Order: sequence, then C-alpha cells, then structure tokens
Amino acid sequence: MGLDLNRGCLQRSVKDAGGNPTGAWIAMYTGVPGDNFAGADPGVYYDDVGNEVPEEVAAAAGFDVKRHALERKSKERRIEFDKAEAQRRIEDERALQAELEIDVSGRTESAIARAKDSGFELRHVGGRHWNVFDRSGKAVSEKNFLKPDAVKLLETLELSEPAAPEPEEREAASA
Repeated sequence: MGLDLNRGCLQRSVKDAGGNPTGAWIAMYTGVPGDNFAGADPGVYYDDVGNEVPEEVAAAAGFDVKRHALERKSKERRIEFDKAEAQRRIEDERALQAELEIDVSGRTESAIARAKDSGFELRHVGGRHWNVFDRSGKAVSEKNFLKPDAVKLLETLELSEPAAPEPEEREAASA
C-alpha cells in the first residue's frame, strides 16, 4: 500500500539507543496547507509501507507523541461538535418550518379564538418560545414551547378542560 505523500506527511528515521539511524522510517500525515490541512491525522503513525505503528516506535523516531495525542483528541472533539451543531441546525430548521406551516394553515388563529372562550391564552414569551396561560395569568406549564407545540398544548387543553365561568358570570347566573 505505501504512504500517500500527496496528503502531506512528516517522516522521521528511527534511531537506536546510540542515536544512529536504523534505516526504518516513521511518518505521520500532516495535511497540506492549500487544503486547510484536511488530510492531517495527528497522533497516528505509519511505517514506510503504510502500516500503523505504536506510539513507542514513533517516540523513538523523535515525534512528540504527547502533543500529537492532545491534537488528535482536540480534532475528535471538534468533529463531534461539528456533528452536534449540524444536527441542531437541522432540528432548528424543522421547527421553523413547522412553525411556518402552522401559521399558514390558520390553526394558530383558530386555536387562539377558541382558547379565549375556554379561558386560555397563547403568549409569546421571548425568542421563539411560547406558553399557554390560564385565566388567572399563570403559565399552564413551567416549560416554554416552540409555537407548534404550544398550539398543540392549547388545543389539548381546550378539549380537556372546560373553563370556569368568570366571577361576574357566576353572580349574574345566581341572581
């Protein structure tokens, strides 16, 4: 197989205890500057035919294995963060799309109109967060929701709980 020299690699010769070269070469891919070092693989070492070798052999060749191990962990964490960030952006895009669809469908206005009759109110509480409040002004849930979820909660509440009449209505009904 051999090493891919176009990927950019740093090669060092292995030395014996007396500091004399043994003839063996160890390499680590460093990437190339024009490609933003995309091919870099810090902390992974190869012999001259492309087989991975242990860190002890790389240390004998003069590589700073401790620093490269930290660079490898940093690269792995960066990759994990990038994946999580990409997933978060996808979820945000889906939530925004759902919010737009629920507004276009007219469900929001319909639910708000019906909720006023049943004593609940949908309120914007900042950012993209919404919550449902009862007649006394208390939030129905401690958790705030994205608009589509808040509308679903509002629709569920108006179906499950009949609103208590206002105090003036109770007095008028008893008179």
